[in-house]
Amino acid sequence: MVGRTLGVRPTTLTGRLDALEQRGFVLIPDALDAPTAARAEAAVDRIHAEEAAAGRAGADGAVHALEVLDRDPVLADLLVAPAVLPLVCSALGWNIHLYHSHVDVHPPLPGPPEPVWRWHQDGGRQNLELETRPERPRLSIKVGFFLSDVSRPGRGNMLVIPGSHRSNVLPRPEHPERGFAQPEGAVEVRAAPGTACVFDRRIWHGRSPNLSAITRKVVFLGFTYRWIRPRHDHTPDLHPGLGPLQRQLLGASASQLGYWIPGDEDVPLRGWMREHGLIDPANPAHR
Repeated sequence: MVGRTLGVRPTTLTGRLDALEQRGFVLIPDALDAPTAARAEAAVDRIHAEEAAAGRAGADGAVHALEVLDRDPVLADLLVAPAVLPLVCSALGWNIHLYHSHVDVHPPLPGPPEPVWRWHQDGGRQNLELETRPERPRLSIKVGFFLSDVSRPGRGNMLVIPGSHRSNVLPRPEHPERGFAQPEGAVEVRAAPGTACVFDRRIWHGRSPNLSAITRKVVFLGFTYRWIRPRHDHTPDLHPGLGPLQRQLLGASASQLGYWIPGDEDVPLRGWMREHGLIDPANPAHR
């Protein structure tokens, strides 16, 4: 049943890696400090207003704005959030970059919600073209930074099915009145402002309708290997003063070959992982 609790949230890097591997997602409370969360929320509010003014909001005022890091420097700061980056790099290794970003804003619904099936895996054509069974390769990790209070149900909460990243298919149960029912095992992600949800892109997930009086605001960043083409080409110089880790994550490389056989100048994340004791010799992606 949607709404059951998710259990204890691990607080160590090892515990979070285990949760990501076993459940397909992990919550990191206070991933953003209050000032950073406030600046990020202000950026999201401005983007929401700009999208609405340009006629790109839904009838209910909802906005799904793609590739947003060039619209405010604080969003580029989220790339290297100290509570999140070690987990992303420990899971994927150091040869990674940003492949996708988006801002989602969902105001309260003006009336009863229409039944909509939103369950999906991230990856697009990867899910059709990769010849792997019974489970697809992970390939990427996504992070949702929650900027509004979704610690209670009915606030447009993210929905996940723990452990579903191990399955390529999700049965769609039928409901006699609404046309469909939520799949078995679905739970709501409940998160206070500043919480990050780090999840395997293969986990089956969706969103519940916002039946509350607050507006749901989230920034999503997707990380993948540098030899996978991003959905949007960011320039490493899109904001003044970006650090070397941000520049790598935004696509900087000394050459095209550097995405495949990188030198140290291509991947400062490698040295950063060494410096912070994050290299696991048993993990091929860390070598």
